[in-house]
Amino acid sequence: MAQIKTIELSEKTATLLDCKKMLDGCFDKLGEIQNDMFGYSRDFESKLALAYTEMHGLIMELLVDNIDAMSTESKYKVI
Repeated sequence: MAQIKTIELSEKTATLLDCKKMLDGCFDKLGEIQNDMFGYSRDFESKLALAYTEMHGLIMELLVDNIDAMSTESKYKVI
């Protein structure tokens, strides 16, 4: 039988994970609204993708830094 191990997340880490989920939902919804109102636009999709990539990168950077800072006692390292 496989052993399940868990780690406790800090409140800030959990909040950042929630931000990532909200970001995904927001950009999905923006794309849907654009398509419904005006149809597909390659220019809009490109702008949306660039904005998403930038925001996603910022969230992930904060998330990694937060997990690294909070995990020093447990000797876990984000790779």
